[in-house]
Amino acid sequence: MVLDLKDVYLTSWNIFKKSWWQYIIVTLILMACMFVPYVGSILQFFMMLLVLNAALKAVKGEDISFSSFFDFKKVFTVKSIIFVVIFAVYSFIMQMGVDSVVISLILAVIGIAISIIFYPIMCVIIDKDLNVKDTILHAATLTKGVRFEIVIVMILNLFIGFLGVLLLIIGVFVALPVIIATTAVVYSVLEKKNSAPVTTAE
Repeated sequence: MVLDLKDVYLTSWNIFKKSWWQYIIVTLILMACMFVPYVGSILQFFMMLLVLNAALKAVKGEDISFSSFFDFKKVFTVKSIIFVVIFAVYSFIMQMGVDSVVISLILAVIGIAISIIFYPIMCVIIDKDLNVKDTILHAATLTKGVRFEIVIVMILNLFIGFLGVLLLIIGVFVALPVIIATTAVVYSVLEKKNSAPVTTAE
């Protein structure tokens, strides 16, 4: 396996543990965005990018302070705004079939497939200076050959999120940052795999 799951989740936990109170405060803000009328989901998207950006810095070995979670220049870009529109259209399309069980099932399967293929796309948005098309293509390239492993990560993340909800909701403020950190760690591993030189037998 390309992804050592034990190492991925241990690294994610250590990232959270090192700056736990900052992650909890920012996650609280992220959750509060749900209650903002009309633009709550958009604010959540950008808050997610801010937390992910901090996690990416931690993965790269940079020191994290509270201000690291509010690197607005890195997150509020023309490209990220374009992706907000794309995700909004995607969400609208996914909701079109809510009155039909068959259509809802088809759209759900399509949505899951897209989530697997483009799993690290939010990291690519932040970390790479690419245009929209190349961002999408790069995200898909990173998951080639490891999509089954991505499925396992997504299932484990769902379990962690469910466990967080069970722990009197308070656990969500631990589970969500760990899940976001996991995305950053997986992206880092896939980037290293993608940039590794290909050796050929002579």
